[in-house]
Amino acid sequence: MAALTLPRLPHPPPDAGDVTLFGANPAQAGDANADIMWSPPPQPGAPPERAPPPARPAIHPPVAPAPAPAAPAFTLMACTVGHGAGDMRILATALAAAGIAHKACENSASLAAAWPARAPDMVIVDVAPGGVDAVDTLFNLAERKYDGMVLLTGERGNAMVEGLARTAQRHALHTLPAVARPFNPDALRNLLVRQQNEALRHGPSKVQLEDGLKHNWIEFWYQPKIDLRSKRIVGVESFGRLIHPKIGLVPPNVFLRGASETDLFILGQHALIHAVKTASDFADLGLNVQVGINVSVRTLRTLPVALIIQTHHRNKTRKLRLTFDVNEADIIADSGFISQRARALRDLGVELAIDDFQSGRLSRTDLEHLAPAELKIPRLVVAGSDAGGIEARICHTIADVAHRIAARAVAVGVERASQATALVQAGCDIGQGFLFGDAMPTGELLQLMRQRSSVER
Repeated sequence: MAALTLPRLPHPPPDAGDVTLFGANPAQAGDANADIMWSPPPQPGAPPERAPPPARPAIHPPVAPAPAPAAPAFTLMACTVGHGAGDMRILATALAAAGIAHKACENSASLAAAWPARAPDMVIVDVAPGGVDAVDTLFNLAERKYDGMVLLTGERGNAMVEGLARTAQRHALHTLPAVARPFNPDALRNLLVRQQNEALRHGPSKVQLEDGLKHNWIEFWYQPKIDLRSKRIVGVESFGRLIHPKIGLVPPNVFLRGASETDLFILGQHALIHAVKTASDFADLGLNVQVGINVSVRTLRTLPVALIIQTHHRNKTRKLRLTFDVNEADIIADSGFISQRARALRDLGVELAIDDFQSGRLSRTDLEHLAPAELKIPRLVVAGSDAGGIEARICHTIADVAHRIAARAVAVGVERASQATALVQAGCDIGQGFLFGDAMPTGELLQLMRQRSSVER
């Protein structure tokens, strides 16, 4: 497998002409690919950093790149409500240019009567003077729990538009910045093109896990785990990412929403295979790095874990450094099975980490039977660890419990240097979070390791 490279998200095209928006422009999302890496600030007069050592071998032998799968022809749909003939011609042309099918409706009643079996991705509502029909349309959409986008249009200076936008938001409708009439055709087309991409992230036609699996858009990236004292990378945790060829990175909370059990099972299988291969590659390169992967009880019950490890761990003479993260609540619900499974996993060289650990829910005897290698402190506790309150004491207690059973205390969600300092004082061993680095492809991770010279060899 070739080392992955980080795709850049496409930037939206600049506005053409003058699209007048009612109210402020929406906040532009930051670059989702920017990694926030922890490093101390440069000292005055400090010598320049050394050049990184020569590149190590690629994480997998180079292979010819496979052709990228063709993007499916997503057909988006919009309904327009209440527009006059002239405005409708401009709207229809702009929608067609953006690749969005549309259905014109005279008023809210005709929209309700013609509502399609698959909800439209966008409803464009004109606000006439008085706005009565627009109000009816918004209430109709709210009653349907419509999850697509709502775009309001109206004459320049129509005060009703801003008021109805606030009403739509109060009813949990996803509103776009309103557009004033008369329309600028080029600017309107560019706006709709951008919203086509947004529709693939949210709403009825959003990209889902099934699409990602079918078209091979799923990648597995790894977030570094840092020894809080030595600042060395001692582990990584696997995270699934869906990279759409048109819109770039799709957030997990979008593509995993509503995923079927079958698709989640397939994703878990792919994630385990990739984690085993990555851990095997790290072992071949002599990297003392533990690879963690989140697994559910269902995964442990159904996936042929032993077979996957035996098949994909190539060099059996090198130790496979793999950790399964299992949520504490799942362990409590099925402690007998997890305890038995943990023993079998140790025979395969796989360690157990208890995720979202809260001291007191598992007894000392339970923990000794499970013999976890890591206790992971919840991010909500870590968030307040530098405030000197109850959260700092909880971190200290969990670290103490971990050390009593010869486990490591791992703090999840470290975002500030002050948190890292407080966690060291509390006795925590390892931290992960945006302070040290976001999840990244394996190729970038290896580059980071070389640059920081932070791996025990």
